[in-house]
Amino acid sequence: MVGRDPKPVELGQRWSEADDRIIYAGFLMGQTYKALGLKCGRSVAGVRKRLMRLGLIDDTGRRVIEPPDFEASQAQRRVRQDKKRSPAYEDNRS
Repeated sequence: MVGRDPKPVELGQRWSEADDRIIYAGFLMGQTYKALGLKCGRSVAGVRKRLMRLGLIDDTGRRVIEPPDFEASQAQRRVRQDKKRSPAYEDNRS
């Protein structure tokens, strides 16, 4: 098809800490979602969603005035992952 970008290389794959660092730093430097996606092999929508998870943009896509530092956002991510792995989380999902 003419005019369509190919599917991102990392489509459907987990985000690595290295990817998070790339988009975190790139976003703060003013890079576009598309440029960040190309660096990480992700779609624009994937980058936008990840920026929301990192606390850099709100759910409307607006930049957060005081973004959390990277280490704090990674710590929150680890807590969420640990909760999902706990047996209590599985019991609540049933």
